[in-house]
Order: sequence, then C-alpha cells, then structure tokens
Amino acid sequence: MAEYVEGRAAVVAASGEENDMAFPALPELERWEANMLVHGAVIGDKARHSLPESVGTDGPEDVTFYDGARVFYQIADYTRDPAWNEPARACARLYRESMVLAHEGSVHGWRIFPHGLYEDYRRTGDERSRHALLLLARHGHFGAEGTPPEATENEALSREVAYNLNTFLAVMKLGEPQPARLALLYEHALGHLEQWFVQESCDNYAPFMFGLTAEALISYFDQVAPDPRVPAGLQRGCDWTWEHAWLPEHEAFWYRLDQQQPAPTLKQLVAPVYAWVARQTGELRYLEQGDRIFAGGAKYADLNGGKTFNQNYRWSFAYLQWRADPLRSR
Repeated sequence: MAEYVEGRAAVVAASGEENDMAFPALPELERWEANMLVHGAVIGDKARHSLPESVGTDGPEDVTFYDGARVFYQIADYTRDPAWNEPARACARLYRESMVLAHEGSVHGWRIFPHGLYEDYRRTGDERSRHALLLLARHGHFGAEGTPPEATENEALSREVAYNLNTFLAVMKLGEPQPARLALLYEHALGHLEQWFVQESCDNYAPFMFGLTAEALISYFDQVAPDPRVPAGLQRGCDWTWEHAWLPEHEAFWYRLDQQQPAPTLKQLVAPVYAWVARQTGELRYLEQGDRIFAGGAKYADLNGGKTFNQNYRWSFAYLQWRADPLRSR
C-alpha cells in the first residue's frame, strides 16, 4: 500500500498546473482530504476504544470492516504523520485477535482483509499478524484447499474470490510459496468479468463488486504476470459500467442492476480502476470519468461509520497515485 502513496505534495504537483500534459487539477481533492482527517479522527478514536465484540458485526461500529488497519496505515503515509499508526495498529489487533486467530483463520469470505495484517507485520514485525495472515490463506472460506473447484466460478462469489486472491498475493510477498488455488481463483475472477460484461448473465451486477475484483486482478497483474486479459477486461468493465450504471444527475453509480438507487458511498471502490485503465490504454477519457466518480464520492459519501469510512479510503489513494502520472506505464 505504501507504494500507492507519495504524499500530498507529490500528488498535487503532478496532477495540477505543473503537469506537462496540462491535465486539470483533481476536483474535490481538498474535500477528500478534509473528510479523511475529520472523519478519520473520529473513527480512529473509536478504533482505539473498540471492544472485541464489535468485530464481525458488519455495522458502523466495526472499525475493521473493509480493512481499517490498511486504511489508517495509508493515512499515516499520505499525511506523513505517525500518529495515524496508532489506530492502524488498534484495527490490526482487533481484527487479528477477534476475527482471525479466534477462529484459526476460518473467516467468512466477505470478511477476509489481508492488506492491513501484511502492513502491520511489515511495519512492526509483529509475528502474530504474520501468523494471522498465513491462517487466512490456509483456512479462509472459499480459499482453503479442499474447496470444490467449481465453488467459486459464479460471479455471485466475486468478492470472496477477490479477497482470497489478495490474501494469496500477500503471503507470497512474505516469501511463502504460491498457494495451490491461486491460479484457479485468478481464472474465476477473469470469468466474473466475462459474466458481467460479455455474457451479461448477472441480474444484480454491482459496480463496487467490479471494483473489488479489479483491485485483485491489478495486483496479480503487477505481482505475478502482466496478462493482457486484465487490462482488456477492465477496460470493457469500465465502459459497460459507465454506460449502464452511471447516474449523472446524482454523480454516482447505482447500487445494483436490480436496485438502481444511487450509491455514492461506494464510488471510491470503483474510481481507481478508471485511473489504472487510463495508464494502460493512454485514453484520458477514463481519467475524466474517474475524476467525476472521485469527486462525487468526496461530496456525497456517508463517512460516519467504520465500514463506510473504510470503503472510501480502502484504495482511493491508488486513484491519486495513478492519476498523478497517468501514462507512466506506457
């Protein structure tokens, strides 16, 4: 995660008037930052005082949901203020002890959050975080060996597949061998893109689920192999999602295909995909669309609970980083 973040000064310099591409400054960046600091202080204080029984409730009081440790470590990097490390470590301890170690790694697929554990171990050397991460890779639901190969083919489990891919990639960064199910789940994640955007066989497609799958596929692309199916599939997904799911009057995507109310709180789970596709294709229209997604999220997201705050800052830092130098990879 730290590699996504260069600090505010670098981001603003690269994305503002000094950019030799003359791409406009990122709209609502200051609001995104202010929201991060104001709401982050509240959620961070809650993390320091949370009780173990709050973990796993999936509600606003659960500061670990959508990976609070990851979020606060990124805020520490972005602000270059080590005070944010304290809520990060609190979230890591809560999640590690109450969710992972207490269940020997047998965690529900939608509750698998490896990034914060990896960062906690990397930054602090805490062996309990490393052990918890290894348990997640071995026993997390739908990633454990012995799971039937066909169990994760359907896009209904796209989030579970993405989270297990993230976990496998994290343990490989620890120096562990490639998990046996990595290749299978990677193919299933690509298959979910096909089901959504080629076959159009899903009647409850959710843009934020696309964002979670895209995040895992991008990590695989960067860490394991630059498979051309990834940028092609994500470009197709960006086009389909923008054409069918964007609600311009609300500056938001709808929630699901079968529930088309605007969902501004979930947009920062999607925006980074557009910046990454812009880097891969050289087409700046994806940044124009991404800027609108990012700005709408900064203006309208609900940030009052641990879950929703973490959804917005889980990987929106990647949007800033990839946007700052959008054609560097070409």
